[in-house]
Amino acid sequence: MDNGKISIAVVTDRFFTSNHASVIRIRSIVNAINNTNKFEIKIYSTKQGYKKEIYPSSITFSPPPSNKSSLVLRLLTEIMLGIELFIRLAFNKHDLIFTTSPPYLMTLFCIAIAKIKRVPYIVDIRDLYPDVYFSAGILSEENIFGVFLRNLEIKLYSKAFIVTTVTKSYVDHIKNSTKIENNVLLLRNGYSKNVIQEVEHKYNTFTLIYHGNLGKFQDVELLLRLAERLSRFDSDIEILIIGSGSKDHLIRSSYLENIKYYGQLEMEDVYSMIPKAHLGLSFRTDDKVSRGAFPVKIYEYIAFGIPIIVTPISEAGKFVEKNIIGCQYSHEQIDDIVSTIIDLKENINNLQRLSENTHAIKYKFSREKIAEDFVKILEQRLKL
Repeated sequence: MDNGKISIAVVTDRFFTSNHASVIRIRSIVNAINNTNKFEIKIYSTKQGYKKEIYPSSITFSPPPSNKSSLVLRLLTEIMLGIELFIRLAFNKHDLIFTTSPPYLMTLFCIAIAKIKRVPYIVDIRDLYPDVYFSAGILSEENIFGVFLRNLEIKLYSKAFIVTTVTKSYVDHIKNSTKIENNVLLLRNGYSKNVIQEVEHKYNTFTLIYHGNLGKFQDVELLLRLAERLSRFDSDIEILIIGSGSKDHLIRSSYLENIKYYGQLEMEDVYSMIPKAHLGLSFRTDDKVSRGAFPVKIYEYIAFGIPIIVTPISEAGKFVEKNIIGCQYSHEQIDDIVSTIIDLKENINNLQRLSENTHAIKYKFSREKIAEDFVKILEQRLKL
């Protein structure tokens, strides 16, 4: 502790000014921590997304893992990055280490050095590992390596100063794994207040929008099935798809004329498009990971006041239905999804009511407010 301030290392796989999902939520937390004037912050990350900032930083030679890489290459990249961060943290003195998972293997190395140096650590869990490996069929929960990773997970949680995570079901999972309750906090993703834009007009054509990762746990196949079905029922509906990932080739090779695919865009451009759309889509595959997930895009749709259709039946979907801001379906209910979309297109008053409901709740879910509330708890735990 220098100058009466707590030295905190913030570790991410991309620099915290990046717009990547792994660091968007961390940025608000870093800013909220800095605003207290009680911490000395140092950022440890790769150079991806780097912009010169007010915070000291330690930038790695190792690159971040990529969803487009093969599984083997991705895991090797995580390990190499984890080893380099382990070394960098070993040669620097901090009072507290804050890291985020995924990348899971990177996080394990960061926690290992925290334990060796007996430095308290906070771990922010955005996806449940090793459950992601199990759901993806990469590992079996029963084999030796699966059991080993499960035991590592339990130790990771139980020895943490604080564990934060993104959904209530993840909180329950972690509490049930560790039997420790006081150090596990719900820290929702939320949206950034700075991105909210008002638009005078929607797109002339009734428009659905999907943005974000197009990887293994996103139901890209359902997006294509929906587009194909809508093209038969109503030619005056378009689907805008923004993003990239291991499944984006399915969209790029599609012949469907009612799909407009933009690839990866800057978030500023994405945020200029969302409020012009009429409905937001959040389609994930039906598995344990997705049923407990709460995609960031849902908060962003709420921020911009557009109703939402969610798959699968999940915590996120139940939230959408409870607050009457959209609907949730299983991926088999394609006919119901199509009917809902056409009904909302033809009955604008129903669409407007859903939109008004999103505006009524959005103030609760800005990242800035969520981060400020978390930092107050952190100060209490540290007795500052």
